[in-house]
Amino acid sequence: MPRVPERAEGCWAWVVLLASLVTQGLTLGFPTCTGIFFTELQHEFQASNSETSWFPSILTAMLHAGGPLCSILVGRFGCRVTVMLGGALASLGMVASSFCRTLSQLYLTAGFITGLGMCFSFQSSITVLGFYFSRHRALANALASVGVSLGITLWPLLSRYLLEDLGWRGTFLVFGGVFLHCCVCGAILRPVATSMAPETIEGPPPPSKTPAPGCLAACGRAIRRHLAFDILRHNAGYRVFTLGVMWMILGFPLPHVFLVPYAMRNGVDEHKAALLISIIGFSNIFLRPMAGLVAGRRDFAGHRKYLFSLAALLNGLTNLVCAVSADFRVLVGYCLVYSVSMSGIGALLFQVLMDIVPMDRFSSALGLFTILESISILISPPLAGLLLDTTNNNFSYVFYMSSFFLISAALFMGGSFCALQKKERQSKQAEAEGAITEAASEQGLTVEDSRGSRKQLYTEIMYVTSPHADPPHSRSGSKLLQNLFPPSHTLPALPRAPSTALTMAQKPKVDPHVGRLGYLQALVTEFQETESQDAKEQVLANLANFAYDPGNYEYLRQLQVLDLFLDSLSEENETLVEFAIGLIPMCVDILAVFVPVLWPLLGLRSIHTAVGLHTPTTESTPGSQDPGKRPMQLWEQVQVLELQV
Repeated sequence: MPRVPERAEGCWAWVVLLASLVTQGLTLGFPTCTGIFFTELQHEFQASNSETSWFPSILTAMLHAGGPLCSILVGRFGCRVTVMLGGALASLGMVASSFCRTLSQLYLTAGFITGLGMCFSFQSSITVLGFYFSRHRALANALASVGVSLGITLWPLLSRYLLEDLGWRGTFLVFGGVFLHCCVCGAILRPVATSMAPETIEGPPPPSKTPAPGCLAACGRAIRRHLAFDILRHNAGYRVFTLGVMWMILGFPLPHVFLVPYAMRNGVDEHKAALLISIIGFSNIFLRPMAGLVAGRRDFAGHRKYLFSLAALLNGLTNLVCAVSADFRVLVGYCLVYSVSMSGIGALLFQVLMDIVPMDRFSSALGLFTILESISILISPPLAGLLLDTTNNNFSYVFYMSSFFLISAALFMGGSFCALQKKERQSKQAEAEGAITEAASEQGLTVEDSRGSRKQLYTEIMYVTSPHADPPHSRSGSKLLQNLFPPSHTLPALPRAPSTALTMAQKPKVDPHVGRLGYLQALVTEFQETESQDAKEQVLANLANFAYDPGNYEYLRQLQVLDLFLDSLSEENETLVEFAIGLIPMCVDILAVFVPVLWPLLGLRSIHTAVGLHTPTTESTPGSQDPGKRPMQLWEQVQVLELQV
């Protein structure tokens, strides 16, 4: 079979994204239309609310509980075969359910078999996106989840149309043919090569001298490999997220199951009641990509879990509005607001999970996550149906119950993530302090103050070496420490500048970004106007002191140029000044990105002219300065970072 040679986001990756979109629409969109058949099945089998609600409960639970088995199939056969197998099982279950005579048979066919098949197709289509997309992974997940919105929009309309003409049995038979489209989507998914190691043909393994493990031991190893219990045990973020989602799911699926019966019981026409679910799905078509774009921004890279908690909180508060009134106009407004929070949950659910666990363990983590989630899904609708039976079909209590679980889960996840982040920050800061103290005692690093006396390495350097706590793409703190303080060397004296600009940069009175930018401009102007070599060295020392300040260090680190600055400390003065000159227009351009008012070209030129700066270009123009007169390598690196931002 053809193999994808790398994880590059090429043209075929977007074809895979389209296949994943259709697959998610067919699988995740279908459970939302089960409420349309709720009354028909209840009358057909003369069952109570609790008994009838077991059908959508088992269906949705198997859609998530089959995760471990799906992980095994993906690891053994790949995503393509697993998606096609899932489409065949889902089709078989729906065709068989059209011949059922009891609710128990319906539980087995349309519930267990169809749910398991949809699980294989859905989770495999999600997993393959993680290998085809890396840089735009959040956007890819959001666009793929648009298929869910399309499914939520089209499945209720198709179900109501077919139910009137064919009945529920004929409708389920047609659905069996619809699910075969998952096999077509699965054929598009090319196998992904996760490594480029050459394939070799190996002979049979040599006979082992140790006895083969027993069946139970082999099963235990397989379970530990495909169910990420080690991540659940050691990763506190994964543990919090899993428990929070389990509690949230006790209330999240209830509106999809009981909204249509709730509206019909309060006098809403059957077609209008089915239209409510379609309104939620249609709104999500536009809201999910927007939520994915917001979640994919670099500004929210470390805050997606808080956005997920906020979306769950909004979802719970919205259900309180639905419980107050059953008027059709109120329900339409409820569906619009509900779709906002639902789009946030749908776009962020798997992205948050990808942020918490390593990508190479994502399939196993997703398997355990979904099987634990399915426990809540299995309990939730029957519990709500039992509540309806005991309250004489008062649907308001169902929505109150949904709000309680969602709001409490949102508060739990938000508070727990804040506590974990604070604890992690304190732990890494303590590790950095210990590492610096140990390095100073072993290598005898000292500094000289302005009086010429020598002291041990002072604690303020801790902020310079704090990249120990930076993301994986940053340079290691040990390399920065080696660049700044080589072994067997003494840090030269860097006197503080008495100028008011430095005071303003350290303690800004109005806006810290404006004060720091003004200080950098003052340094460049002073360097350009002075002719004394001693004065130029003093400017360089002030520039170094600017980075040593904790607040300024964080400011430069957020601009993603600190590594270049630290490297330039060991270069010649000319290279360092070139960097300082190139930093100012970059800061202005970054501010212009976030403040669209400053983006007009005339405004940027006026700012550059005010500080006497002109962006160098690689092309020679009349009257321009010869780029060969000063080094351009560092400038070009800064320009590349500017384009990336």
